[in-house]
Amino acid sequence: MTQTSLVAVLYYSGLRIAEVVGDSGRKWRVLNDKGHALANSEKGLPDDWVNTPSLSEQKIRGYLPGILWEDFTYEGDTLYLTSDPLKHGKREEALELDTAWPAVLGIKKQWEHTKAGKRVWPISQTTARMILRGASEMLYPHAFRASLASNMARDPDMSVSDLMGWFGWARSSTADAYIMAQRSRVKARESIKKMVTNSP
Repeated sequence: MTQTSLVAVLYYSGLRIAEVVGDSGRKWRVLNDKGHALANSEKGLPDDWVNTPSLSEQKIRGYLPGILWEDFTYEGDTLYLTSDPLKHGKREEALELDTAWPAVLGIKKQWEHTKAGKRVWPISQTTARMILRGASEMLYPHAFRASLASNMARDPDMSVSDLMGWFGWARSSTADAYIMAQRSRVKARESIKKMVTNSP
């Protein structure tokens, strides 16, 4: 169940592997009110600082716990997923995964078999990458994210802010790049059609 649900959540959400399974190996910084990193001597953090409620108001950068049981809610036929994005991005609203979509029920089952406070996918990034490779040699860590962004950018009703909100991008230029690439492809196809139609 872990393997199928992992592939499904990456496919439908477009999240990075680190956002799904966690990234505790990254260097982290605790920031003060002015946004400056505190020196080690100033931190005075306990060993279990991640789980310390009194630190919840401090800005902590560089640590991602992965998707926890609390990050999911289920209402009607929709599974709502909240996840902190990497690279200082923002995601204001939860991602909505419809249980009518193939394999989303597997994600729901994986979540239901997880205890409160625990990671839904308690595996390392290395294991996650091996699962992807096992599914297909063509898959690489960013494959689903790039594919989903490209497909969403094809929708003429999809705005830059929509893409930024879904993928948690900090800069609009990232979304612009996908939209412009898709528009360029459409123009190229139309140009080829005209050439073929007008050829003798």
